[in-house]
Amino acid sequence: MEKIKLGKSGLLVPPIALGCMRLAGAERKQADAFLHTALELELNFFDHADIYGGGACERVFGEMIKDAGVRREDLIIQSKCAIVPGKMY
Repeated sequence: MEKIKLGKSGLLVPPIALGCMRLAGAERKQADAFLHTALELELNFFDHADIYGGGACERVFGEMIKDAGVRREDLIIQSKCAIVPGKMY
């Protein structure tokens, strides 16, 4: 998988983050397959937000990486927070 520098951070990431919005609604077996496929493809850049499943997506993702034995330091997790449904900024 091609990787690019993320700004001035020096981090190397795929040119696109893998969205995790639907993890909370997925069966755990499907969610685990999603993570394992991403890791096999050398994807390490994941997109989250506190609004995804009311925070459930982030909890599920945390459980998945723990159960898979993935080190948090090996992942880049992009997150957005304080999104209010229906509110325009």
